[in-house]
Amino acid sequence: VAKYYDGTHQTPKYVEEGIPFYSVEHVTANQFSKTKFITNEVFEKENKRVKLERGDILMTRIGDIGTSRLIDWDVNASFYVSLALLKQNETFNSTYLNQFISSRFFQNELWKRTIHVAFPKKINLGEIGNCKVKLPNLKEQQKIASYLSALDDEIEAVQVQIEQTQVFKKGCCSSYLCSHCERLSSPSLRARHERGNLPQVSNHSTCKALRCCMVNRNPCVKGIEGSVGIVLQEIASAFAKPRNDGKKIELIKSRLLRRFATRNDHMKPGYVYIMTNKNNTTLYVGVTSDLERRVKEHKSKNDPKSFTARYDLNKLVYHEAHQMIGDAIAREKQLKAGNRAKKIALIESINPEWQDLIIGDE
Repeated sequence: VAKYYDGTHQTPKYVEEGIPFYSVEHVTANQFSKTKFITNEVFEKENKRVKLERGDILMTRIGDIGTSRLIDWDVNASFYVSLALLKQNETFNSTYLNQFISSRFFQNELWKRTIHVAFPKKINLGEIGNCKVKLPNLKEQQKIASYLSALDDEIEAVQVQIEQTQVFKKGCCSSYLCSHCERLSSPSLRARHERGNLPQVSNHSTCKALRCCMVNRNPCVKGIEGSVGIVLQEIASAFAKPRNDGKKIELIKSRLLRRFATRNDHMKPGYVYIMTNKNNTTLYVGVTSDLERRVKEHKSKNDPKSFTARYDLNKLVYHEAHQMIGDAIAREKQLKAGNRAKKIALIESINPEWQDLIIGDE
């Protein structure tokens, strides 16, 4: 459908002023005004190989995969190898193709061709050309692109409204909490504070209200909804029982972490992996949501008492990716339940030489 290129494979020498240089973070953030710069000489050399033009599409292919941005401005810039450039031509509408890249169909095409064992994960440039694309006639492409672009404008407008409403809510919460803080001026409260029965807090109205919750055992948070109300109720509940301050703080932390920190964990991607030692005699099956970080921990022996540290299991010989961590956990249990022969067969199906899997670019 389109000719595709990657950017320069060599990290250029940056200068304070010059030609903008795009990389993955600019595409994922959709922010192209704050970039690093390269010299005009470097730009001209790269520009002879491939030139960015209005109507082209940049798509991430290393680290983040499949985020695309349509170049809809007059551009004079270069880009890094972590991006793929899809050149416009007369067979497709660039706005349509940019929208199609974000579709579930095309994202699945990318997923199937992604090298998940690479650190960071990547899709080879040639594999992008093997991805299937659904192209109606140009007239239909134009209609679809116009409709989806209008929806994008609506989404952006709603996001602005959400941000403004959040600011408004924050102000309302502060105002509500302040109305309950006059209890803090009572002589009994001042006396308790002087005796050291209350923890030190700042003069911020929210902090004052939290102290009010601690003192009155009942809080002045009834009627406040949303995450702010939940947090305040958790804190008030924690201080409702007589404990020393240290234990109270730990209780608050554990409650809030349970409620908020793992809220979206089931949506994270997951990875099942196998580590072994130099002689390939001992195997360890693990699961993680961040494979690169986890393998580094094994190699550096962060926990000297761990199984992998005690048996010197510092070589990654197998890895498979799952779109959700729950699936990865189930797969880990399945592998652990299997015998050693099955694990060896699995490893040798993708890594017959039992090499340590490492990063590699084309």
